Amino acid sequence: MSGRYSLPPGNVPRFAVPDAHTMSHDAPQNDVSAQALRLVAPVVCWGGGAGLVAIAAASTRGVADAAALGMVSAGAAAAVAAGLLRAFKPRPLAGWALPLLMAQTVRTLLAPAIGLGVALLGDVDPFGFWLSLLAVAGAMLVGETITLSKMFGSARSGRNGEVAA
Repeated sequence: MSGRYSLPPGNVPRFAVPDAHTMSHDAPQNDVSAQALRLVAPVVCWGGGAGLVAIAAASTRGVADAAALGMVSAGAAAAVAAGLLRAFKPRPLAGWALPLLMAQTVRTLLAPAIGLGVALLGDVDPFGFWLSLLAVAGAMLVGETITLSKMFGSARSGRNGEVAA
């Protein structure tokens, strides 16, 4: 393949890697900052899907607004966790384990804390609100865990510039 990109060595290439002539030597070659920040998409997809299901279920009781507030509360916690991930400098995949665990923990603990504040300050239906918040937070955790296992599993198998263990 000619041009700016060449295919990585291996059986079936999954992505194009810049040629040695076009690579910047300032950044570490196995930096996966963008891959770690791509964790946001599955969290949004899983959480949004669960939130829509919870809103639909709560609407049968006429409390869709409370369920939407629960979804927003969990989304605010996810936004804080994503902001924490953006604060970290580029690093190899092995260096992302602790920041990702910290962001996951912050999101998981902050969602009910924000929800408690919203529930105490607002007049919301407890069933619809907590059903939605916990469903969204749980779905976010599932999506995040699946993505992290794939991300770190690929490092164990020797992809992304890491040495296979």
